[in-house]
This record gives sequence, C-alpha cells and structure tokens, in this order.
Amino acid sequence: MFPYPYKENPPQHTARIYLGFTALTVLFAAGCASPVDVPRHHHEAPQQIAPAAQHTVAPDQSPAQRPSDAQDLITQRPQGHADDSFTAAEQGKIDDISWSTPEIDPEHRYQLVELIDLAQRSNPTTRIAWLHAEQAATAAGMTKSAYLPFISAIAVAGYQKSHRKSHFSILDHDLEVSTRSSVRGIIPALTLEWLLFDFGKRDAIKKAAEELAVASRFALGAAHQAVIFNVTQSYFQYVNALRQLEISQENLGNADYILEAAQANYASGLGTTIEVAQAKQLRAQAQLAIVKNEGEVNSSRQLLLSAIGLEPNQDLKIDLQAYQLPTIQDLPTDQALQTAVQRRPDVQATQSTYEAAQAGIDSARANFYPKIALMGVTAGGNSQLNIQGLPTISPRSSSTGVLLGVSIPIFDGGLRDMQLRQARLEADAAQQAHHKNEHDALKEMYLAGDALRTALEAYDASSALLEAAQTTYDAALEAYTVGLSSMTLLSEAATGLAGAKEAHHAAYTAAQIASASLAFAMGEANEYLPAVQ
Repeated sequence: MFPYPYKENPPQHTARIYLGFTALTVLFAAGCASPVDVPRHHHEAPQQIAPAAQHTVAPDQSPAQRPSDAQDLITQRPQGHADDSFTAAEQGKIDDISWSTPEIDPEHRYQLVELIDLAQRSNPTTRIAWLHAEQAATAAGMTKSAYLPFISAIAVAGYQKSHRKSHFSILDHDLEVSTRSSVRGIIPALTLEWLLFDFGKRDAIKKAAEELAVASRFALGAAHQAVIFNVTQSYFQYVNALRQLEISQENLGNADYILEAAQANYASGLGTTIEVAQAKQLRAQAQLAIVKNEGEVNSSRQLLLSAIGLEPNQDLKIDLQAYQLPTIQDLPTDQALQTAVQRRPDVQATQSTYEAAQAGIDSARANFYPKIALMGVTAGGNSQLNIQGLPTISPRSSSTGVLLGVSIPIFDGGLRDMQLRQARLEADAAQQAHHKNEHDALKEMYLAGDALRTALEAYDASSALLEAAQTTYDAALEAYTVGLSSMTLLSEAATGLAGAKEAHHAAYTAAQIASASLAFAMGEANEYLPAVQ
C-alpha cells in the first residue's frame, strides 16, 4: 500500500495501519447507504425532453425511415434512475447512433418525417443541448459525494545527516571529538473526514443541482422542437420555391402562346405592332420571373440543408408531397392554450430553475447552523538512527485516533447575511423570469393561433381568386384570338392569373408554416405532422 525502501526493515507496522483503518471503516460503513440514495424530485411530463411521436414508422420501412434509437433512449429512459447520467452502454449507444453522421442514400427521396429524423441526428444544436444536459446531470451526480467520507493516504519520508565537532581540555591537553549521525524514516498514514450533519445544506445543494439537471433536460427537448420547426418551415419554403418556379414556367408557356397569337393576328391584319411588342414584354417578364425563382429555389434548398445540419453541397433528394391543411374548426380553444403553457419545455425549464433557486435559499440558510464531522487518522512510523560508534537504533511506532468535531459559525463580517440575501434575490429573479416566460408563451400561442386563422382564411380567398383569374384569362384569350379583345386586356388577364397562382400557393405555404408554428408555440412540435393528401 505504501513504499518501503529499506529491505532490512520489514513493514511490520502495516498490520497496525490495517487494523486502525478497519476500526474507522466500521464507524462509517452503516451510514454510507442511506445518504447516497436520497430520493430524487421529479417534475411531471418529463417526456417533453425529446420528441419522438413523429418518428413512429412501420416495421417494414427502410433504415433511412426508421427513427433514431438514441432518440428513443432519451425519450423513454426511466425516471427512476439513481442519477441523471447515462450508463456507459447507453452513452455508447447514443454516441454511435444518434450523434454519428447519418449516411445519405443518393437514390432515396426523403419525406418530411425522414428529414426531421436526419436533422435530429445531424444538427449540432441537438448535440450541444445534449452535452449541456449531460454536464448538468454529471454535476447533480457529483453532489452525492458530499454524503460520503473523504479518505486520503499520506506518506512522509525523510533523511537527515549531521556532523559535529567538540573541543575540550583534560589535564592541560586539548582534545577534539568528531561525531557523525544520520536519521532516515517513512511515516505512512490514512486520514478520514466525514461530515455527519449540516442542517440540510448538502440536501439543498443536491436538490438545486438536480433541478438544474431537469431544466437542462427540458432545454434539450426545446432544442429538439426548435430543430423540428426549423426543418418543417424550411421544407415548406423550399416546396413553395419549387412551386413558384413551376408557375413561372407555366406563365412562360402562356406568354409564348399569347405571342404566337399576337403575331398571327398581326400577319392577318387584325393586330398591330404594339400588340406584338406587348406580348414580347409579357414573355420577357415571365423569363425574368423564372430567373428570380431559380435563385429562390437554390437559396431555400441551402436553408433546408442547413436546418438539417448537412453540408451545402450534400446530394439529397427530397420527396415533395402535398399535405392537408387544418380547418378553422381545428384551432385550439382558450382553455387548450392555457393548459399548453405548462407543457412547453422552456416553461418547465424556468420552473425547474426557480426550484433550484429556492434550494439555494435553504443552502444559504444552513450556513447559520453548526456542522458536525467525524475525523480519524491511523499512522505508523519506521526510522533508523545511526550514531558513529554506536549500534543502529530502529524505533517503530503507530497511532490511531478518532475525533468528533463541531464547527459553530460565530462571526463572519456579515458574509452569511449577504449570501442569504443574494440567494433570495436570485429566487425572486427566477420566479419573475418564470412568470414572464409563461406570459410570453401564452402570447406566442395566441399570436400563432391568429396567424393560422388568417392564413387559412387567406388560402380560401386565394382559391376563389385563382378560379376567377383562370376564368378571366380563358375568356380574354379566346376573345383576343377572334379579334374581339385587345392585347392590353389579355396581358392584364395573364398577369392576374400568374399573380393568383403565386398567391394561392404562397397562402398554402403560409398556412402550413403557421400550423407548425402554432404546434411549436404550444410545445407540441414533436407531435406535429400534417397528413398527406
């Protein structure tokens, strides 16, 4: 256990050390189990930590369609764990599956749910949030060491050499005596320090750390929901950009037909050069719109790849599907919005932060009370004393001591009062932050609900506008081809039809994004997935 540099001196004192250490062990062995397994406070609805509802897939799906096993691990992890940290097997599973870069199948067309799954495994935001949550869980686990004794091993070795000359006279004769001596030895020891009672300070520190760990886990859930919303929003924006490009290409086809009709009328004497010029202008506007929409497609695709966490040059095929829109009757009631406030991960996180601040008050208050600690030491010594001309002396010694100490704070210049005041101020600030977060969450829900209502109404209005614009264009084109209408009216009808198509799909996109935004505002982004038409 300890170094013994001298073979001629066998370590006979180790038996005394072991006996002393055994005596101290008996004193604290009975009390080790109870403080470690202090019951852990759990919040309700911890399933908000990580989203998984939208990843429910059939067993026959391809690996690219299956949800991340690590996400299931985060979501379904039992609440009764002894601590907040993951086991080595669990951590390895998460590192190997969840946070590894997923393989992209260049031939597979990824649906929205699969893009969300890719984002949760690829986006660094989720990885960062996970690491913060694991740091907080580790900090909570570290507080349990305060309930156990601290045992330290100490070894002190030394060597001393001295040379002394003495002068004295005997019968008028001066004599000189030279003495040489040396001492060497080693002292190994075990020390024990065990805090037995501190009026709840360790409990308060442990509770504060656990509440902060819970807050970090809710922040992890909020990060996942934010990734889900960003991917959903970017997906519909990308689909809208593609649809706008298709509309502009359709408009170019209409402009080509109008130009051919204008040139035919001009050749037959029914048209004028002005009408041909107007038709060419309409075609040039359609070409310009195509160039603009092509740029929007590229930009929106980059935003989608970035939201997923992939490289800008990633070869990824996306399955463009039409999703059903909710109806106005599907909008949540005021009671549903009030209830949803407490389910939002960020609101739950601030609640946990407030509970941690309350525990900080208990910790600061405990500083005013005594602390009782058990201290012990067992040590043994072995040395050699060499004096010139005398036999070598090898004394050995050992000692064991157990002390019970009480520390009573008397005066600290007002430090404890300031610490208690600071803890109370932090708790008040945390409470106000929680109330503000609740207020802001409810406001965001109402705004998102109003935005969805407006978007649905705009979509219905755009449908009527598109139908009317199509009728107007068909009539104007037919009238122009027989010489009963002017190019000006036909150009206006064509422009109106192009605008109606763009507005109709833009309204559809706005309604889908507003629906996802409402689910995100209600803390239900992990449950949001519109049905495919």
